[in-house]
Amino acid sequence: MLFTSPTSCSDRAPLYLHVAVFGVLILLATMPGTLRAADAVPGEEFCDAFIDRITFSGNKKTRDIVLLEQLDFSAGDRCSLDPVVDGIQSIMDLRLFRSVAASFTRQAGVTTLDYQVVEKIYFLPIPRFSRTSDGELRYGGQLRWDNFRGRNHRLKLTAERREEDDGSGPGGDHYEIEYDILRFFGSDTGVSADFVYQRKLRQLELDGVEYGTADSNDSRVRLLLSRWVNQGGVTQGLRYTFGLRIQRRDQQLLSGTMGPFVDGLDVGLGIGVIKRDVRDELFRLNGYEWGARFELSSNVFGSGFDYNRTDVFFRRYMPLRGLSLRNLNYQLRLGFSNDGPFGTRLYSLGGGENHRSREKRSKTGDVLVLANIEYLAGWPGNQALRWVLFSDIGNVYRHNAINLLNQKFGVGAGIRWKLLSFSNTDLRLDAAWDHRERSFRYFFSTNLTF
Repeated sequence: MLFTSPTSCSDRAPLYLHVAVFGVLILLATMPGTLRAADAVPGEEFCDAFIDRITFSGNKKTRDIVLLEQLDFSAGDRCSLDPVVDGIQSIMDLRLFRSVAASFTRQAGVTTLDYQVVEKIYFLPIPRFSRTSDGELRYGGQLRWDNFRGRNHRLKLTAERREEDDGSGPGGDHYEIEYDILRFFGSDTGVSADFVYQRKLRQLELDGVEYGTADSNDSRVRLLLSRWVNQGGVTQGLRYTFGLRIQRRDQQLLSGTMGPFVDGLDVGLGIGVIKRDVRDELFRLNGYEWGARFELSSNVFGSGFDYNRTDVFFRRYMPLRGLSLRNLNYQLRLGFSNDGPFGTRLYSLGGGENHRSREKRSKTGDVLVLANIEYLAGWPGNQALRWVLFSDIGNVYRHNAINLLNQKFGVGAGIRWKLLSFSNTDLRLDAAWDHRERSFRYFFSTNLTF
């Protein structure tokens, strides 16, 4: 869900604004503070030999096998406190529980390790009503199930109506089904699939030139297989991905000309690598994630287009020491393509998930360079509520006209509210300053920027 106010595109900020924002972020990041000690495990005096039994309590929906897969030890192993404490964090990293604790008991010479969990709400129907920065109204609904059948599978269904010009312009319908399995039956193989169908009146515009209007039908199917390098255990670490994407677009011209836009079938084959080491500390994340992906579309395997794209990203969630929970989070994204399907360009600038001080898709290109930086701090007495300072820096270019010195810069502030009862749900309100228009662009969403 996303709400924004309409403004025009911003331009580059003055140099003093660049220096001021980075100076504030660096100062906040280096402020001294204190560290918290780890909690003791009740009954840890019984951890003196072997663990005879491992049990779980509080998991009314989540299956025991999902929790066992998060531990790097099993019943019958010699007891050691460090792996037991690591298991608490590993189970928490599933982001399915409000809290996780462990305790030892011994009866009749049998040592039992029990993990106690408090589950979140996994089944979340979300009514959607939003307005994008280009004046497009979106309304409908979404059904999200983050722990489908208690196996840590993720299912998401979306159906919404989209209308431009505040509902008075061209519109269309959007339907999407996503299903994600991090590990298939506890193996080292993951599977992810989605299907999208969209019918809309499309404004045929490229690089600021308007050509016409067409009735467009899009269907897309994507299948992604992943292979974890670390054997069993946690849903963290290194994995390789292999993907197939098939997209069909048919357009019927209603007015004007088609210009460079064409119909056709786009088939892409992709490979990638992702490394994730991110810990969930309930109110914040701690760690890093990086990845790279290459996709090739070619008529050799039935595509109507010949192009390739490469995408690289790096994210860092950096906790800062202090009395309140504070983080310095940043994300770097690079993308390059030599062309695109259907006469379009693959990258764009602007919007609540990209560059918040610029209108969504205010500029398109073949090359993307983008950095998002956020400083977050919890409100005293209510760590679930955090205030944010952020900066978005980046641009898109034609592949034959790259100028890395030409960057668009934006700053803003916002609020984050973590809903502890729901899995993977944070409310976000951002206000990005457009210094050219001397006004703010506002964003409200149920998802974080990254």
